[in-house]
Amino acid sequence: MTSALNSDADDVDSNIAEMCATSLTAEDTNSKGEYDPFYFSEVMGKGYIWDQNLFNGGTAYNGLEDTNTVADVSTRIQAVADTVAASSQIQFPTMLPNFQNCDAKTVMCCYVNKKQNDATNSEPIDSTDVCSHDIHTSRRAARVQAGQVIYGGDVEGNAQCHAFAFDEYDADGPYKGNTLFHMAMEQNFSTKHLTRAVPGAPMCACIEQIGLSRMDLLWN
Repeated sequence: MTSALNSDADDVDSNIAEMCATSLTAEDTNSKGEYDPFYFSEVMGKGYIWDQNLFNGGTAYNGLEDTNTVADVSTRIQAVADTVAASSQIQFPTMLPNFQNCDAKTVMCCYVNKKQNDATNSEPIDSTDVCSHDIHTSRRAARVQAGQVIYGGDVEGNAQCHAFAFDEYDADGPYKGNTLFHMAMEQNFSTKHLTRAVPGAPMCACIEQIGLSRMDLLWN
């Protein structure tokens, strides 16, 4: 990395930030000189309520029980990946409760289902041991005010989680919406065919809302 950027290790972060800033051209700004991002609600074009339901493990995208395959409903996701994500800033969806108050600056997605190409269900690779979930941390996803879900033994079945961290003041901060899109939509849904949330928990949210007491993550 340092040789590619012709930089010392201490200068890499600042040089990356400068490169990211200069990539936003004048054509991408409004009349006030402010950068207009690609709003996350435009990714699927279905509105923020649909986005909220998706990230809570709902919508037909997580259901897919008929002849519709993951590939059929991934067309728009691939179009956004090809035409927007690589060259524009995608807004981080702070209008959704799932992505508010990210004090730990970490977003996680956890899944309990994997769709086959014919839309039938299977289990994902088991990379996470889900022990319990504090419903108070995700009341909107659980649709109840409070409670505790205990998963004794392996009753939750296979679960797989993915996460990313960001720094508001570093090069990755302004592009955390792009990272969310890449992880949750492009990779986990379109490529890995992962769907559905741990019962009572959101499928994707700030890690504070996931509220899982133990996670044994296997990096592969």
